Amino acid sequence: MALLTSLARVKALALGDSFIQGLTGADAVVSQVFGYVTNHVTDDPWGIHQQEAQDYLAAHLLSSAGQANGGQGPTSTETIGRITTGFTLPYLNRKEQMGMTQYGTRFLDLRDSVTLSVFMIVPGG
Repeated sequence: MALLTSLARVKALALGDSFIQGLTGADAVVSQVFGYVTNHVTDDPWGIHQQEAQDYLAAHLLSSAGQANGGQGPTSTETIGRITTGFTLPYLNRKEQMGMTQYGTRFLDLRDSVTLSVFMIVPGG
């Protein structure tokens, strides 16, 4: 499992997203999202599209985390000194949640282009 995306790549995709543009590598949400992306967007089945898929999934998750009430999934907090910050991430198995950002929609389009569709033909049906 390899992380092929970076915060710089995600920021280049999300030029109009002020939340993403304000993030740094030190932000806890960045490390959590990149950890998730590393584990869930692996070489198989993505192949040559793995880096692009990681870019769009990371952009979607970060954009969703920055929206008011955008994250509806796992909650995480981090405390440094007397400052605590919290964030949530959306559930990825909900197609409607993935469609909430342009990055999630592009991720789904890319996923659909690399996965094999299986059709069942019923004889005489």
